[in-house]
Amino acid sequence: MIYPLMCFLTVVTVIQVALPDLHVTWMCVTLLSVLYFTYCNEMWNQLDSLTGLLNQNSYLNRTAEMRSSGGLLIAFDVDSFKQINDCYGHLQGDVCLAAIAACLKKAYANDGYCYRIGGDEFCVLLKNAAKEAACKEEFLRQMEEQRRELEFLPTVSYGSALLSGENVLAVKEQADRAMYQYKKARKSCAAAKQEETTA
Repeated sequence: MIYPLMCFLTVVTVIQVALPDLHVTWMCVTLLSVLYFTYCNEMWNQLDSLTGLLNQNSYLNRTAEMRSSGGLLIAFDVDSFKQINDCYGHLQGDVCLAAIAACLKKAYANDGYCYRIGGDEFCVLLKNAAKEAACKEEFLRQMEEQRRELEFLPTVSYGSALLSGENVLAVKEQADRAMYQYKKARKSCAAAKQEETTA
């Protein structure tokens, strides 16, 4: 949308300079306003209203483009999110989702695209797989910082898979499997620690 706007503005400027007696200013302002409104509306339709991250429609469009880019798909899932809603209420649940989204943006937005693709499910399309470790470390640091202000902020499980030309759904399933393995391993570790403290 931005390119037609720029072309239109250039053409109108040339006409106005070449034919100064022809007044097209108000017509141009009106048409530019309509085009700009359409552009802004399209941009807003790509965003999730709660978190400010890109939404599922945007995710589907981008995965089609990145299929053979050699990037990385990272799936995130909030641990025990239902308990947050049950114990603290849905408004506080929304606060948690917004806080997690802010951490994702700070850690990953410079190197990829951040999405909320479901209720408590997030996804990042990382342009360069080599940046994964540094971004993950920054995300965990941001989460710890947020937890100082929001004590009941839940943990987040994640898993990743390379985008290497195959079906994006298969890549997403692979990332989900890695995420659930991570979640299972952490639950087992927490249970083992609890047994040690009670013994």
